[in-house]
Amino acid sequence: MEKEKWVFQMFDPEHFPHLFNMLHANLDRVDLKVVVIAGAVLPVFTHGHLRETIEELISQGVNFEICNNSMHILGLDGQEPPKGATVATNGGLQAIHAARKVGYEYYVVA
Repeated sequence: MEKEKWVFQMFDPEHFPHLFNMLHANLDRVDLKVVVIAGAVLPVFTHGHLRETIEELISQGVNFEICNNSMHILGLDGQEPPKGATVATNGGLQAIHAARKVGYEYYVVA
């Protein structure tokens, strides 16, 4: 049986703990993708516990994409994302749209 596929839009940095709980609870049974946009982008580039948790989740198979447009607006052009994360060069909303077109269910972390 094929795994379910979920894509999460991460918008508000205050909700990372909720996202991490959801990801940990479903690692083994769901193909998980997170698209980080807007204000949630900045803390992803800060070294510390949040970035380490993202890198750990990536090593366990979670796909993290970071919105190129949000990076630009926040002055993060050229900054190194967490190890294993990718930059959504066409923007975060386009990345979500592309995931939905291939069968991912869409969730907003709010």
